[in-house]
Amino acid sequence: MKNKGFAPIIILIILGVLVVAGGAYYFGKKSAPAQIGIIENPPLTEATTTAATAPVNFSESEILTSLKTNWQTIQTLIPFRPAYHNQIENAKKIWRTPDTAQFIEKNNVLVRFGDDNNVHVAVFNFNGSKFNLLEVFKNQAEFTLFDWQNLVHKYGSSSYSVSTYTVDLVRNGQIVSFQDLTKVSENVFIKNYWESLPTTCTDQQEGAPVITSISPTSGPIGTKIEIKGCNFSGFEAAKDAVIVNSNGEGAFLAGEPTIDSKLITVVLKSPICKVDNSASGLPCPAFLTLTPGLYKIYTTPWGKKSNETTFTILGQ
Repeated sequence: MKNKGFAPIIILIILGVLVVAGGAYYFGKKSAPAQIGIIENPPLTEATTTAATAPVNFSESEILTSLKTNWQTIQTLIPFRPAYHNQIENAKKIWRTPDTAQFIEKNNVLVRFGDDNNVHVAVFNFNGSKFNLLEVFKNQAEFTLFDWQNLVHKYGSSSYSVSTYTVDLVRNGQIVSFQDLTKVSENVFIKNYWESLPTTCTDQQEGAPVITSISPTSGPIGTKIEIKGCNFSGFEAAKDAVIVNSNGEGAFLAGEPTIDSKLITVVLKSPICKVDNSASGLPCPAFLTLTPGLYKIYTTPWGKKSNETTFTILGQ
C-alpha cells in the first residue's frame, strides 16, 4: 500500500518538471524576436564599406595643404632626383616645396617644383587619400599656349574653371611676391602669359600680317570663322589662313572674297588641301582630315607669316 501511494507522487513530480521545461522553451521562443533585430543589421560588406569610406570632395585649399604637408613623401614619385638643394641638404636630395600649382580638373593639378638650378612641372591626381603622378615635364617651367591647351585637353576638363596658385609672378611689368601659394588671375604656366594677341594694328604697304582676334575660338566642322587684324591681302587680294594640327600637319583654309584687308572669313571644312592650289587650278596632291582637337591658325600673305592664334575643333 505504501508503494501505491508513492507512485502518484513520482508521476506528479515528473509532470511538474516537464511543465517547467516546456514553459522555459515556450518563453525562450517568444523572446527570439529580440535577437532578430541584431540579425537584420549584419556586419558591413565590402560594398557598404567602400560606400562609407568613399573619397570626400576636397576643396582646392585642402588639396594644396596636403600637397605642402606631404611633399617630402609625394616627391618620391618623381623619377629623377635634384642636382642639389643647398649645401646642408645636398645629401637628402629633396626638391623645394612647390612654388606654383594649377587645378585643371577637380582633383588634377599641375605642380611646378625645382632645386637651385632646374625647374620642372608634374601633373598629379589626388584621389582623396594620396597623390598619383600622371606625367612629369623635366626642365620645363611653362608651356606655349598651344601645348598648355593640349595638356588641359589630356588631363583636364572643359567644364572646370582653371585656377592658378603661385608665390610670385610678373604683373604689369613688376615682380609680385606672396608669402604662400595665392590664387591669381594670371596663367603663369603659359610662356609670356602677360602678352596676348595685340589689340590694334595698322595696314602698311608691305607690312607684316597681324592677327588681333579670332571668333569664335571653337566649333565643329562647318563653323564660319572670322579672323581680324591687318595686312591680310595676298596675291590678287586673296585672304587665306593656315590651320595646323598637333602633329604639325598644316592645310589651307580658303578665305571668302572680301575687300576688307583687315578681315579673313573662312568656313571650317574637312578634308582640306595641304597645299594652296587655288592659283594653279591643279588637283590637290594631298588632303588633311580635320578631327576634334586643338589647332594653330595663322596667315601667310606674300610669304610673310603672321602671329599664331588657336582654334578648338569640337565633335559634332
